Amino acid sequence: MNNLFISFYWHFHQPYYKDTIDNIYLLPYTKIHLLKNYYMMAKIIEKNRIKTNFNFTPILLEQINDYEKYINRSLFFKNLFDPETKFFRARNNGSWIRPFSPYDVSLHYTEANAWQYSFYVPHDINDFISLMGGKDALEQKLDSLFYTKVNLSGREQVDITGLIGQYAHGNEPSHHIAYLYNFIGKPYKTQELIDQIALFYTNKPDGLIGNEDCGQMSAWYIFSALGFYPVTPGDSIYIIGKPLLNSATINLDKPFYVEAHQLSTENRYIQRVTFNGKEYTKSFITYNMIINGGTLEFFMGKSPSDWGTKMKIVLERL
Repeated sequence: MNNLFISFYWHFHQPYYKDTIDNIYLLPYTKIHLLKNYYMMAKIIEKNRIKTNFNFTPILLEQINDYEKYINRSLFFKNLFDPETKFFRARNNGSWIRPFSPYDVSLHYTEANAWQYSFYVPHDINDFISLMGGKDALEQKLDSLFYTKVNLSGREQVDITGLIGQYAHGNEPSHHIAYLYNFIGKPYKTQELIDQIALFYTNKPDGLIGNEDCGQMSAWYIFSALGFYPVTPGDSIYIIGKPLLNSATINLDKPFYVEAHQLSTENRYIQRVTFNGKEYTKSFITYNMIINGGTLEFFMGKSPSDWGTKMKIVLERL
């Protein structure tokens, strides 16, 4: 638990570097999304025409002209997308490797299969939606992920645990997926899944459904219990899910309070949200809102509402 606290504390106390043009704040380093940071920092440098003095590791952008290299690298996921099957697939000499089954666990995917990795584009979700064929197509694909059979084929992989359909909460590539419904105007589906996934967690010795991996399994729960989650670490927004606690406080220089009214097993859906007493209709909050302090209030009810269904989430492509 101490490690979890340190990890969570670190997240909100790290310096964010500001791009003065787009007003976007960036963490200097995130474990999984290094290429995302390459992309964002490259564009900041290109737009501002400045040299960095961020005390970064030496691998990050010694020359301004490197930005194209990192932009292109961040988009390589498109080379592995099969428009016919709508899965990311392995290639050999430019051709798809056959036979192919999205249920197959093989060395072509690290600790997962095609189902789990075919939603793993956290740094470019808007283009991912287009790649999938639009919001309706992505909704169908997400529904299929969570409601398909749980059977696996191929080699044994101990990390594929906590299955809901082919969603595997026991490994990190799946952790953001439930929140993707917010990006297509269906936040109520995210709210339903947060409740379901949270059941994997208990206060027993085996209370984590998968490998803790530096605190990520617990971090998912802490963020989700507060009611929001950093789908794209390094961006300055947090996608709202639903709170699992009646109240919580993030103790920063200016405290950030979360309150959930009428929260219960039956009242699982967000009806409305306020921030500092004013109506809040966006399905995300920002780093600035948290760091500057305030009160985020959720008002819950028994049925899905239209809250968060009309606001488009735009992840900035700097």
